[in-house]
Amino acid sequence: MAAEAFAGTLGVPLLVLNLAKVMSRFVGDSEQKIERALSIAKATAPCVLLLDECEKNLGAATISSNQTDSGITARIFQSILRFMQDNSSGVYVMLTCNDASQLPPEFTRAGRLDSQWFFDLPNEEDRAEIFKIHFKHYNRTPSKDIIIAAVEATENFTGAEIEEAVKNTMRKSFLRIRKSKTAKKDITVSDVTESIREVTPVFNSNREKVMALRNWVKGRARFTDGSEEKEVKHNDPFDPLSGGLSL
Repeated sequence: MAAEAFAGTLGVPLLVLNLAKVMSRFVGDSEQKIERALSIAKATAPCVLLLDECEKNLGAATISSNQTDSGITARIFQSILRFMQDNSSGVYVMLTCNDASQLPPEFTRAGRLDSQWFFDLPNEEDRAEIFKIHFKHYNRTPSKDIIIAAVEATENFTGAEIEEAVKNTMRKSFLRIRKSKTAKKDITVSDVTESIREVTPVFNSNREKVMALRNWVKGRARFTDGSEEKEVKHNDPFDPLSGGLSL
């Protein structure tokens, strides 16, 4: 979505490179495919080139590439590295991954990637907006009380899990109204809270992995909510605005 928004803002095409389709069992075919794909990107420039979930194809697999696929993954990796290093043709490269710690350091160093951004779980303000967006898809405008209750009940929920909670809410509301003709024909706080309890957030099942990733990105990436900037300002012993030291 960020890549689509970026390309739309610039008014340039968005190209998505599917690395899984580049891989081939025929000798030399994979290398030819990646070179052809990168050539198309250069010819389309200016454009945005997206490599989605790149750690699944370019992460730890490159370490054992010679033993597992005769070095195909490693050679594709080198082709992409050269392209990113020498890219001066107006191709804006964007990468997404679920775990950046799996990417080799030469892939993420300055000069190849200008900036790394970490999208954490949505905060209260984000969750409120996500609920409004998904309820709007059903032509519903929930009251302020419903949004507040929904936000409080969805701490550590992802956007996809909030979407699922909204789907459950609409279904539960429909069944309640259908069952009782005298029922309130609108979404209730009970509909929302009960629907949320039916969704198990990934944070609960993979808490250790999420916390480890949060610790890893500190000092390595920028947070999309600007939290690292607030933290630096708070911890900086010298505050130029006050003309002295700050606690």
